[in-house]
Amino acid sequence: MNEQIQIRTMVTEDLEEVTAIEAQVFSVPWTKDGFAAALDMSGANYLVAVNGKGTIAGYCGYYSCLDEAEVTNVAVVPAYRKQGYATAMLQELLRQAKGNGIKKVFLEVRFSNHGAISLYEKLGFVKLGLRKNFYEKPKEDAILMMLEI
Repeated sequence: MNEQIQIRTMVTEDLEEVTAIEAQVFSVPWTKDGFAAALDMSGANYLVAVNGKGTIAGYCGYYSCLDEAEVTNVAVVPAYRKQGYATAMLQELLRQAKGNGIKKVFLEVRFSNHGAISLYEKLGFVKLGLRKNFYEKPKEDAILMMLEI
């Protein structure tokens, strides 16, 4: 892992940078208000990965209910991909989830996103099934994955 990567809790002051990344990475991006609402939710946990220059390189988060969580967002700026940011963020997110009593973590990933699928499998996630036409722009199936921690 890149030693310059710092993982910390997402705060309101991060939302301009986070929503700019969201718009760059996703075809149907969350809004600043959407992220602000998520930060205020009980059981939500959002993290950012910051590079050595203090720039947000990525973010991730989950919603939880009882002992289960659903990863809602994982994004890394294209220029910072394959440098350990997603792995570092997800490892910390999962560590915190376990510390919060989470037993199972779920997520959906685009069927064509082989890089993300490979990363999730490396972290121990297993494929549970398919959600037909889950994504828009372009319409695509999602693979449902789960990790027991």
